[in-house]
Amino acid sequence: MTTREILSNPSAKLSEILRAALADVRHALELGTYSLDGRSWHKPTDASCQICLAGGALAGMHNFDDSLDLGVCDGDSELIRERLDMLDWIRSGYRVSRVHTAVLPQTQRIHQAASCSANEMAPLEMYDELADALEKEGL
Repeated sequence: MTTREILSNPSAKLSEILRAALADVRHALELGTYSLDGRSWHKPTDASCQICLAGGALAGMHNFDDSLDLGVCDGDSELIRERLDMLDWIRSGYRVSRVHTAVLPQTQRIHQAASCSANEMAPLEMYDELADALEKEGL
């Protein structure tokens, strides 16, 4: 399934949404024209196109066109926009712990790492761990 299909699927689990965004972030970084920056959704600069988790999903939805300046309003539907917004909260370590306290340790580590990072992103492996914990909880 594509990221757009996963984000559009009302029954998609949070772990699936997070994994799709992470796959798109990693693909974008492999292209060499993107860089991580939690303060930007999908923002082209002279050096690279800066993306966060939601920006990675947007990149995938827009065929990795690094010339586009995209944000939450560029989601195709209200459901996609809500899920992009949720990914932005996940990026900073918020909101998920409100859904299920079992993932509180992961979200606390993400929050601490993101708030101490110059680009306001935790290492991608921390988001992988969160996706694993969410999946374990059936989320």
